[in-house]
Amino acid sequence: MYHQSNQISLLLFFIIDFHKNIETNRSNKKNHMNIINYKTLREIPSFHMQKKSPQIGPLTYIDKTAVIIGDVIIGKNCGIFPQAVIRGDQNNITIDDESNIQDGCIIHVDSTHKASIGKKVSVGHGAIIHGATIKDACIIGMHATILNGAVVKKGSIIGANALVTQDSVIPENSLVLGIPGKVVKQDDSFYDHAIKNAETYTRLSKEHLENKYARYRK
Repeated sequence: MYHQSNQISLLLFFIIDFHKNIETNRSNKKNHMNIINYKTLREIPSFHMQKKSPQIGPLTYIDKTAVIIGDVIIGKNCGIFPQAVIRGDQNNITIDDESNIQDGCIIHVDSTHKASIGKKVSVGHGAIIHGATIKDACIIGMHATILNGAVVKKGSIIGANALVTQDSVIPENSLVLGIPGKVVKQDDSFYDHAIKNAETYTRLSKEHLENKYARYRK
């Protein structure tokens, strides 16, 4: 009899414990759903409220293979050429009038570094500008890289493949070569050279807008 009583008590214990576990699981699921709903209400609408779209000025040529995303403002008479990527997701990017972003360039930002490109700037094929400032009438050579916080002042030329390191300040009318980039010369004529280069690309952009150059199709 004593043995049977122990068995009944043990059985009752397991039944009670089983029901406690069910109630605990139900409570946890309910709390989990509340957390999900709270995050959904709090985070998803704010994402849509902050949605940014590119703004493109008049008479600016954008090649159909170029990618322009987010908070990007491009002025008038600019040229954005094939395979260029301009991604203003974590911060904003501005490109002023009569500047050109040539084939395969990348312009990007991070949460603490915007990208700003002045008037009559030429960014050569395959160059990268990340969170940097380029003042008016500069040439960024082919495959050059300009890193976060760097400032290239007006009339300067960054040579092909050069690296302008983070937070560097390049004086006006400078020629920068090498890795890391060093100022090797300063000359007022660099400004005029940059203006002429930009004017060439302004003309090319206009001609592309007018469909003067046919795209090959199989």
